[in-house]
Amino acid sequence: MTEEATAERPRLGRYLAAYRNLLSRAEAARRAGVPEARWLEVETGSDEAHANEAGAVSPHTVAAMCAVVGADIATGLKLAGYDPREYEYLLTAPPQLMDVRPAWRPRIAVYRAIVDAVSPTPHVDPRPRIAAIYRDVAAQNRRLAESIDENPPDDRTDFWAGYASALRAVADEQSRLATADSHG
Repeated sequence: MTEEATAERPRLGRYLAAYRNLLSRAEAARRAGVPEARWLEVETGSDEAHANEAGAVSPHTVAAMCAVVGADIATGLKLAGYDPREYEYLLTAPPQLMDVRPAWRPRIAVYRAIVDAVSPTPHVDPRPRIAAIYRDVAAQNRRLAESIDENPPDDRTDFWAGYASALRAVADEQSRLATADSHG
């Protein structure tokens, strides 16, 4: 991307905004498979962190954003500083990007919540139940390691031998934790 194209990048944002019409930024971003904050950066030209980087908005992202709002992809690529002839495949079949961020926000369970989950009865020591879970998972990991040793999924025998070895190490640690947890 040339310096001239970088200076034009806010034009890409104005171009997208002109076509976005009744779609909210959030909905357009969702449909394009980009984070809403990224859409805002591109649309407003406020992405100062990447303003001097070549290709700050990937051609695939530009194509997806243009396709979502019904804008001409070739024009969008030009405004982002790309030669549309180099990305003809995007003109005929724009990418269908997918937002891979989870729709839910993970919560970190506090120890008390874990204890309540495995031992809902008040004043009952949960450590034996937690130890049993560790033992069960350790046994499953050992069985999986043995299965991989006996019948590797493909021809990468060194890779699978290392993978099985790592599973056994995890199983050993889980067994150690089970012993420690059952003894308090």
